[in-house]
Amino acid sequence: MNLLLVAMLGGLWAAILLTGVLGRRPRSPIASVDSFERLMDTLAPLQQMTTPDDADDGPAWRPPQPPAPPPRVVALHRRQQVFRALAAAVPGALAVALLFRGPAWWLPVLAVAALLTYSALLVRLRRRTAERRQVVRPLAERRADATAASAARDAVRRAGQA
Repeated sequence: MNLLLVAMLGGLWAAILLTGVLGRRPRSPIASVDSFERLMDTLAPLQQMTTPDDADDGPAWRPPQPPAPPPRVVALHRRQQVFRALAAAVPGALAVALLFRGPAWWLPVLAVAALLTYSALLVRLRRRTAERRQVVRPLAERRADATAASAARDAVRRAGQA
């Protein structure tokens, strides 16, 4: 039983560490240069301090930073990572169950249940988002119509006053 517990903890740590290592790989040379520059900025804070010799120089030019990704993109990336980790946990739990047999068969059942539950939550979230978009569009159209109608009324009033 202790060996089963150690195997489960090892599998969880492997899933966490592998997800972190695989998810943080730079995708392009520009990303690796950016990460290198960020690391150099954290390693060399003394370079940014002014000395009496260069106090009369203007501020050092820095290239513009790329904009931060929108929160929707960050959330989507996080959801993908969680889904991949749960999908990887299913064969891992099955391997542990085949290796230890006996009461370890509940591990793949729990992994599949977690994957199905998370998938159902993602589908529900997608449906809610689609419903919200359908509601927001008619409201925006109503506002545009109301604005056009009030502008027409104002024009009629102005014409009547003149």
